[in-house]
Amino acid sequence: MSFGFSLGDFITVIELANKTRKEFVDAPSQFNAISDEVRSLSIVLLDIEVVLSDRELRNEQEAELKQLANGCRNILNQLEHTLDEYSELKSGHGSVSKRVKRVWKRLKWEPEDIKQLRSRINTNIGLLNAFTSRLTRDNVVTLVRRQEDQGRRTILDWITPIDYALQHSDFISRRQAGTGRWLLSSAEFKEWVETDERTLFCRGIPGAGKTMLTSILVEELFTRFENDGNIGIAYLYCNYRRQHEQKLEDLFASLLK
Repeated sequence: MSFGFSLGDFITVIELANKTRKEFVDAPSQFNAISDEVRSLSIVLLDIEVVLSDRELRNEQEAELKQLANGCRNILNQLEHTLDEYSELKSGHGSVSKRVKRVWKRLKWEPEDIKQLRSRINTNIGLLNAFTSRLTRDNVVTLVRRQEDQGRRTILDWITPIDYALQHSDFISRRQAGTGRWLLSSAEFKEWVETDERTLFCRGIPGAGKTMLTSILVEELFTRFENDGNIGIAYLYCNYRRQHEQKLEDLFASLLK
């Protein structure tokens, strides 16, 4: 995680919640409600820890989680300070290692400041549950998309196993900086790319660089129209060494793919 926030920071909040829960041992009945709320908070925090253990968060999710964790930490720290006002710590007797025990003051009703803290804890529980729900929903959406992509890939491979995209990536990776600029700047290319139903025909002897120029042109089209949903780009790379893969039906299948 980034933003100076890590899973370890979140675990620290969980440990603080568990520590605070233990402070309510032998507490009078007036503190039962807030004790239950702290218990619920610690359970929700543990649930989020489980969700976080096997996934990476986006930057905005990390920022939101950091804000929620800081809010929980502040409330728990304030709650501990408030509990000190309604109890005192005393050491036990009769043992070498004397245990410190919290002795509670007698109360007739739930203090108002405890009620306010309960309300804040409940608010944070709601925010944490909403955060968990969004993470779960995002996980489901990602899984569905992954399954759809896998199904789409299966269909495309059924149409034809030939993948010209790999060949295209290989050609582009071997391109030298500036290669083909003259073609992309030419009047012929500009007229072709800006006019409907036009053909751009480039001929040359074997080894003249037609394949490389084609890959550069295809890459330029992808760059220009990557955000235009009305334009599709299909291409082929013919190779005399692979004529067995380039029958008419094979070429049409690759264009369909």
